[in-house]
Amino acid sequence: MPKDEWRKEDQRTASHGRDVYTGNREWENMYRPDPDPTVILLEESETHFLLKVPYEERERAKRIRPYAWDNQHKCWKYQKTGQNYKALLAEFSSDFASIRGRNSAQAPNPISAVQSPETTSSVTQPKPAQQSPPQNSPPGKEIDALNERIRILEAEVQHFQEEIKFQRDNAEQEARLWYEEQLFAKRQEFDRKEKEFKELEYAFRIQNSPASEKATLLEKLRALAIDLSGDDAAFKQMLQSIDMDSGMTALICARLEKMLQAHAGNERTLVKMIEKTAKQGYLSKEGELLARIIQSVRNEFAGHPDDLDKRMQFAAALIVLFSASRLWPQLPKTT
Repeated sequence: MPKDEWRKEDQRTASHGRDVYTGNREWENMYRPDPDPTVILLEESETHFLLKVPYEERERAKRIRPYAWDNQHKCWKYQKTGQNYKALLAEFSSDFASIRGRNSAQAPNPISAVQSPETTSSVTQPKPAQQSPPQNSPPGKEIDALNERIRILEAEVQHFQEEIKFQRDNAEQEARLWYEEQLFAKRQEFDRKEKEFKELEYAFRIQNSPASEKATLLEKLRALAIDLSGDDAAFKQMLQSIDMDSGMTALICARLEKMLQAHAGNERTLVKMIEKTAKQGYLSKEGELLARIIQSVRNEFAGHPDDLDKRMQFAAALIVLFSASRLWPQLPKTT
């Protein structure tokens, strides 16, 4: 661009370059305005191909892998290999030196600075032979290459750290779930053992309690049942003739069948006897209900005697006892 066509921004940039750079190099030639953003431009550095494409062509640039975006220079970077060079030509060769919305003749030669790693036939300007830098010159290009390698390694380290954290979190979650399952199973086992212990403790206490205390308790239960019957003579006589233990259930049911037999005719089962005497009016609604309770408990106890522990057997006998204490005064008296 002629110097007389520079804008104010161009002049400030050139002035800045003149102040910074000194020596035999022309400061005016060091400033180059940014290329037209609608041009597809391919350049090269010491280690990479640099591709500048319009924003809407970015997906085409991503087809060539591996790639990296250089945010500082606003271009796509590719390793300087023969394979990448062929891929770039295959994708963009027909678009080099073309400008969107303009005559292609106005476009600068975008690949004038590119030299294939395999051949120099497509290069318009031969690349000067590399010379080993003087020993006292700063290794700027080597430093840039090392910095790029360090950046890649840092990205890989970060990826591995994230993967390790992910695996650690998964392992901790699985261990926590396993621990909760084991804790739940242990709690259930503890509850079952505690229940068994309480049952054994109760049985031990009953079996090893002083005989006088046990006898006193049973006599109090007998007296309470007689009192609930209204001191019924028939019930009192029946109760004084049986032992106060779990065997009361069968004995009371046998006495009940005998008392109902006189009014039940040819019926042989207790449930039929209760039903027939109720229909004949010998049993009230309350009496029928109490008789059915006694019959139901007897059937349950007789059907599963081994499945019930001592406490359950005695509890069933007490239900039959106190139901009989209310039923006996309502039974038809035999002559």
